[in-house]
Amino acid sequence: MKSGIYTLKNFVPLNRSFPDGFKIPNARYLISRFLSQPQPTPLPALSKSATFAALVPPWPHDVLPANAVAAAASGQTLVVLDDDPTGTQTVRAIAVVTTWDVATLTAELAAAPACFYILTNSRSLTAEASHALHLELATHLRSASRATGRAFVIASRSDSTLRGYYPLETDTLSSVLGPFDATLLTPYFEAGGRYTLNDTHYVAEGDRLVPAADTPFARDAAFGYRHSHLPSWVAEKTAGRTRAADVATLSIDLLRSAGPHAVAEKLRALPRGSVCIVNAAAPRDIEVFAAATLAAEATGSRFLYRTAAGFIAARLGQSPQHALLPPAAYSTPTTHGGLTLVGSYVPKTSAQLAALLATSAVTPIELDVAALLDDTPRPPPHAPPPAHPRRRPRTNHRRPRRRSRHCRLHEPATHHLFRRRRQPRHRPPGIRSLGLAHPESHHRTALPDRQRRHHLQRYGHARPRRPPRPRPWSSPARRPRLATRPRSKISRPRLHRLSW
Repeated sequence: MKSGIYTLKNFVPLNRSFPDGFKIPNARYLISRFLSQPQPTPLPALSKSATFAALVPPWPHDVLPANAVAAAASGQTLVVLDDDPTGTQTVRAIAVVTTWDVATLTAELAAAPACFYILTNSRSLTAEASHALHLELATHLRSASRATGRAFVIASRSDSTLRGYYPLETDTLSSVLGPFDATLLTPYFEAGGRYTLNDTHYVAEGDRLVPAADTPFARDAAFGYRHSHLPSWVAEKTAGRTRAADVATLSIDLLRSAGPHAVAEKLRALPRGSVCIVNAAAPRDIEVFAAATLAAEATGSRFLYRTAAGFIAARLGQSPQHALLPPAAYSTPTTHGGLTLVGSYVPKTSAQLAALLATSAVTPIELDVAALLDDTPRPPPHAPPPAHPRRRPRTNHRRPRRRSRHCRLHEPATHHLFRRRRQPRHRPPGIRSLGLAHPESHHRTALPDRQRRHHLQRYGHARPRRPPRPRPWSSPARRPRLATRPRSKISRPRLHRLSW
């Protein structure tokens, strides 16, 4: 549902249906549920050091090597649907594809890897677009699995601050690839300071554990929420379809005291189609949970995972990745510099960016998002000014200027070869017709036959035609064509222009 203020008459009918029958509660239903339900009781912030000190010690055995062996020997590929480009930051040596056509997915499954990512970036889409995307992706993935004979496990990777299209994406995947024994929610993410304790999700800010609903992430315009208690959060997101009392949980005491086999037994005993919350406050907790899922899947269980980034590395048996460069490399003076992109808009990121700009010699460049999304064509910033619309571009071969009948300027140098010289007219008194000359004059204009007959009747003899002038060309065929003006009845022809 898009953000903003709406009136109830503008909402679509209740439970708008998609082509495959999947229904999303509309805004009227959600608003009525929001107004009818009591507001959640505010949860206090906790001291991180005191809270962690009171917990049971983590499981003493390292399970990462066993997880790596079990994941490779399972005969299944873990397919991670990443709704944001930051999901691959906890793993290494893993393929990432950005298209999900059948040919691409078939090629990836044919290689039989332990895991590969599909970058969907669905968190930036609308609910309808995300539903259509996951429906198409699940259908193509099922076809690729049948073509290659390679089984797969689905993990929907989402934000560790509970933002994203839940339960829309998991429900769409279940409608095509299900049914699943359970949907497992694991929002724990050590690198970001996101912990789940007593079924409540916290965000670490220094030595304080702040409930997730009290952070700016919960006020997101598209994925906001009111509950930090995860069973209540599930009930809120599913609009009451799944009650908070029906949500199962895996406690930290079970993960740290009983070990992977006891957790696997708890997973096998989950009701079919249920939702289970996983508590975790240390990397060993999520590693034990990943080992339990591998053991449960080895006996035939099928799970749909809705996880943060930390679970994928734990299931593959990859230890936390160290920095690519030592700290001394960042302080070494260089001449080529570097580039850092900051795209988050939450207050914490803005405060970090302000501190960075105030304490370092970094040149900030702010990009206008509205201008980037504007499709209006604009000239480049350093483009030359446009040419005058009436000015013709200069060329090497200029067209001859069309001369007026009253102007003979700019004549070519060879005009004497193509134009007849005009002879002075000697008109005796009484003769006013143009083209008629006195018999004794030297006017030798070529006259038409009609004028020659008139001359014969008036003067008693016919004037001879003008003899042809010698041509300056060697052959008559090479002589250029002379374009003339329309001839009048009594005027002699005049040369207008020369065309080759």
